[in-house]
Amino acid sequence: MNSSTIKTQADFAIVAADFAIVALATTAELATMAERHRVKQMAYNVLIVDDSIPMRGIIKKIIKASGFNVKHFFEASDGNEALKILNEEWLDLVLTDYNMPKMNGLELLDEINKSDTLKSIPVVVITTEGSKQRLVEFFEKGAMDYIKKPFTPEEIKEKLNLIMGEPQYEERILENGDEELDF
Repeated sequence: MNSSTIKTQADFAIVAADFAIVALATTAELATMAERHRVKQMAYNVLIVDDSIPMRGIIKKIIKASGFNVKHFFEASDGNEALKILNEEWLDLVLTDYNMPKMNGLELLDEINKSDTLKSIPVVVITTEGSKQRLVEFFEKGAMDYIKKPFTPEEIKEKLNLIMGEPQYEERILENGDEELDF
């Protein structure tokens, strides 16, 4: 908001409050505020790994509908294709199915964890699998979370924002404790 957009007393009050916060903030607090602003503006490169072309399209459409901030979608039909893309592109997040030919989701997690470069990329398993044993396997292999099919735009947005550290979601968890977490 600049001086040409200050049209009401409410606008002025918001700007004055922002200046007061900045004036009283320490250098560390200013750095934290700047980082939160930067993270809010960040768009993510997302890899969707699923052997079903229609399912990849549905996942992409639901993510777009959710409002999750995506810069670019990459797609792979199995773990082998995913590894090729992971080694060629800068990716922020991987969403993978479990049941795929050639290399399934668990095998993909194994391969990702072998690479110091790739193992820091969050992986979320999107699957119809829901058994406790299978979920434990996902987490033991390094999955950050799982999303059970079918899912809503709201569910996917909340989970992806939490995983990617979006400030509004982190603050809600801090305020409400961990009762909202699935794992």
